[in-house]
Amino acid sequence: MSNKDARLILTATVSAQKEVIERSYNIPEISKYLDFISVKTFDFHTFKDGIARHHSPLYSAVHDEENINSNTDFALQYWRFQGAPAEKLLMGFATYGRSFILTSSQNGVGAPANNFASPGPYTQEMGLWSYFEICLFIRGGIVQWIEDQNVPFSIKGSDWVGFDNLRSFEIKIKYLQEHSFGGAFVWALDLDDFSGSFCGQGNYPLVNNLKKLLILGELIGVEYLYQQTGNILQDYKLAIEELETTEVVIEEDEGYAELEEFQDITIPTFDTERTPAASSQASVSAASAASSPTPPATSPMSLLSVVPPSPE
Repeated sequence: MSNKDARLILTATVSAQKEVIERSYNIPEISKYLDFISVKTFDFHTFKDGIARHHSPLYSAVHDEENINSNTDFALQYWRFQGAPAEKLLMGFATYGRSFILTSSQNGVGAPANNFASPGPYTQEMGLWSYFEICLFIRGGIVQWIEDQNVPFSIKGSDWVGFDNLRSFEIKIKYLQEHSFGGAFVWALDLDDFSGSFCGQGNYPLVNNLKKLLILGELIGVEYLYQQTGNILQDYKLAIEELETTEVVIEEDEGYAELEEFQDITIPTFDTERTPAASSQASVSAASAASSPTPPATSPMSLLSVVPPSPE
């Protein structure tokens, strides 16, 4: 098949806020035409709430009353219940944290906060710290785990930051797989520890971990089928063996983030969508863009969608 005859993939990046979803999207109708729907399951909370909360929790907090809809679980389930096929929904993974200034001696989730924290030394944006900047911060801070929301936060002095780490990424991936959602997208590649110089976890630790868990997690199920039948899915079995010794390498070229680890492997129906940030941002409806919290500014190579392989 020539390139001009190839079928293009149509995607949209959409709001995770219930009130925006209700007035912005005809979900059953757009789901007919979109191949994937990337749900922005981050930036649920800002300092305007007057308290410190995690911006990308998996679940609502036990004591939440007014914010029971502001979490990843609700957003994805709401899109599905309104008519979007689960296999088309992509969960948003943030490689940055939202930071606040506390105004009292309280420092847990829900502590009073009146502003975004000072800019990070590299990103220079109020209240937004990249993962590699957070790694610098937590060297002298205290990291705590929010049990009911399955995400971490850290405090140092009056600064409070909620973020994702390897542990919360793994929990979210397990949730994604258990509910048969289509995959994941990352905001943003350049906010991960791309150089491997800050976190001691190698290059792109969050993205590499997500990629490996999504692909291997899906293939493990296929390997089980192969063991039961003994005569099908040989290509997947070989792919598993290759993946066990393969490191994910991300190369940035002409505004795209390209994953190269499968360059010598043929896997049926495996798709990796390479999406320029500008086109993804443009796909959000005007109502959604006007009402949703604004994600951080990113470079053109900053978005990546990851769709696990599905056997035909």
